[in-house]
Amino acid sequence: ATKTFVSLLVGIAIEEGKIKSLDEPVGTYIPEFKEGEKSKITVRHLLLMSSGLDWEESGKNPLSDNAESYYGTDLYGLVTSQKAIEKPGVRFNYQSGNSQLLGFIIEKATGADLSDYAYNKIWSKIGTEHDAYWSLDKENGAEKAFCCLYGTSRDFGRLGKMILQEGKWNGKQIVPLWYMKEMVKTPAMKTNEGVPNYRYGLHIWTFTGGATPVYYCRGILGQYILSIPSKNLVIVRTGSKRTPDFVLPEKMKT
Repeated sequence: ATKTFVSLLVGIAIEEGKIKSLDEPVGTYIPEFKEGEKSKITVRHLLLMSSGLDWEESGKNPLSDNAESYYGTDLYGLVTSQKAIEKPGVRFNYQSGNSQLLGFIIEKATGADLSDYAYNKIWSKIGTEHDAYWSLDKENGAEKAFCCLYGTSRDFGRLGKMILQEGKWNGKQIVPLWYMKEMVKTPAMKTNEGVPNYRYGLHIWTFTGGATPVYYCRGILGQYILSIPSKNLVIVRTGSKRTPDFVLPEKMKT
């Protein structure tokens, strides 16, 4: 769910002219991406989870890049050491390393700590009642931009309401409207399963298969912030499982 929050910050940074555009090369801000195949990766590719990097996303393998990102102490070294193994912009491949790179890009482009930028540009502007907290890779280190933003359900509901209102809060545009519209578009690319990607925009999950589109943030343990514009409805779920333990009653098994 934190990934969507980071995407909103990217939109603000572009509107402010801090990040030049969605199609700006990552190498403009991260020196390790200036040469070779990695120089072809853009901010848009990171947002669309189509960077083509060799990041291993696994919630089970203790030796994966994902595990090191949670428990290691050098996020910058981890994400900048990734290798380009595919042409960017071709395949949707969910990788937390993309989100972490976006966090570093925001910091490089704005000259502000990610937490400070998030507070000043969004959190303090949407009527939140409590501070939010962001896990770091070490004391005084880097925010884990791919995860681990802690806040109350009501405040996350306000974030969902801002998304519902296409970036507005109390009539004021917090995230630029053009970005909010671009954010929920799904690109013409395939997923790992070889099917068209209709489920993910610029770091936000989408359901557009029915008459009622849903745009949502999804946490690893079943946390959700769902925005349903046609119903003027926001739902926040703070769960610990994506599916319940459920046994079908005997009388229903036939």
